[in-house]
Amino acid sequence: MYKEDTSVAYLLLYVKDIILTASSLTLLQCITERLHFEFAMTDLGDLHHFLSISVTSSSDGMFLS
Repeated sequence: MYKEDTSVAYLLLYVKDIILTASSLTLLQCITERLHFEFAMTDLGDLHHFLSISVTSSSDGMFLS
C-alpha cells in the first residue's frame, strides 16, 4: 500500500502475478513505469479474473465474485 495526501495505490503480489490499482490514472502510470524499469514484466491490461475470482469494474469500484 502506498499513501501520500489523497493519493493511494494498492499492489497485490501472488507468486508471479501482480494486481495494481491506484486512486488516479497518473499515479497508476507512474508506478507501472517504475516497475517496468526495475523488472521484466508484461502488462495484461484490465483485470478480469484472478485466483478463480471474477472481477467486474464500474465507476463505483470493483465487484469481486
